[in-house]
Amino acid sequence: MITRAAVMLVAVALLGGACSGTADEDILTISSPEATSPVVTAPPTTPPTTTLPQTSTTAPQEPPDRFGLADALAVDTGIDTGPASVSQQALVTNRLESITGLLRDFVIQTATVDDGDAIILVAAPVPYLIGVPGLPGEIAGQLHSEATETIAVGGVTVTRAFSNERWWYYWASNSRLFAVVGDENVAEVALGAIVAGHDDPIWAAGDCLLFDPPQLAAMPNAPFGTDNIVDCGQPHTVEVSGAAILGDGPEAAFPGDEMGGKSRAFCDRAFDEYIGGSSRRSDLGQISYLPNEAEWLEGDRYLACIVFTQDAGGDPAVVDRPYAGAGAEFSIVPNVGDCYSGGSEAACTAIHDTDYLGSVDFPLDAYPPYSEAVEASNEACRSFANDTIIARDVPDARVFVFTIPFSAYEFEQGGQLDCYASILDGSGSRLGYRGSILDGTWSTVGPDEGGLEA
Repeated sequence: MITRAAVMLVAVALLGGACSGTADEDILTISSPEATSPVVTAPPTTPPTTTLPQTSTTAPQEPPDRFGLADALAVDTGIDTGPASVSQQALVTNRLESITGLLRDFVIQTATVDDGDAIILVAAPVPYLIGVPGLPGEIAGQLHSEATETIAVGGVTVTRAFSNERWWYYWASNSRLFAVVGDENVAEVALGAIVAGHDDPIWAAGDCLLFDPPQLAAMPNAPFGTDNIVDCGQPHTVEVSGAAILGDGPEAAFPGDEMGGKSRAFCDRAFDEYIGGSSRRSDLGQISYLPNEAEWLEGDRYLACIVFTQDAGGDPAVVDRPYAGAGAEFSIVPNVGDCYSGGSEAACTAIHDTDYLGSVDFPLDAYPPYSEAVEASNEACRSFANDTIIARDVPDARVFVFTIPFSAYEFEQGGQLDCYASILDGSGSRLGYRGSILDGTWSTVGPDEGGLEA
């Protein structure tokens, strides 16, 4: 989900109208987030090029429950935990050496069950690996030259391998990676206790989060865990305006395209109530987290609405104040003929990528399924543009008109659709240009000016 300030960055995606939903059906249940459950998403899953935090390989000085281990094992299983020996630590750290760049930090402890023992590693992946489906198998595959296999432990699928005369078990919640090493029976008991006792919270409205680097690509795949939550008066990059659990229980079927439309309405309402005003008329960027089908089938049921102030490149800027109730401060009213570059207002004589054409009424009296709302909204703006802009016939360049379609919530609030236009080449890539689309004075710029693609 995007706001007016970010719309220029995703114009082509809006044209397709991939999401659909019926406003008067309640197949997708949204409830308040009081329990764990799960992603799509807006942020890319490819990690940015950056210097990753160094992983500590020394004996941990923090309490055993630093990553929730003590709480996870605090069930009647007869498991006792304690510090790992130097040799136990060396066994695990040597094995993990090849992936320490993927782990923000980890703790190694010994768990004792009926005079047996198992080494337990509790690790938090760096943000862009949190919630990645299949993470245990990927990690195990990198760490073991031996064949790996998947089995069920505690009702979940885990990956294991036999190496160094020990069994190595891997399981990941949406915020933690756990590994248990040792005797087969002891390891399965310990891991089963972790699975049963691990609490995996989702973000909640009012949470402020700091990601380093601040790019959207550095954000996690799923809104779980508390590692990045900071006080909203301290430097942070994004803020949660709304959150909910999706679906009607763990057996609920994947809602498909309908989920996009209803989650969009939920986040628009959350923005209005938490930030104040309309997200489409705000300089705050907004994205929503949703599970895709694969993640839904793994149990992910979350919805999180994220807001941020955009820097010149459209990524979150680091701020030290909350956005709650600050909607009026960020409210904007676009003027006909305004020009934008990368989501920020720009002079029309400079290289830019989008023009604001004006506003039109939503063309339907009743709100339809979301996919139909998308197409009807874009068609209304295209018709408006045909009557408004001066057309030109330019080889390998065409005017592309689009809008941010109303969600069901925005339809209820009334108002008009904002119409924008960009210039696309024959392959559909957005071009940089100077001048105005409205009066037909635009001209694309070449690669020597850095303007082939805006």
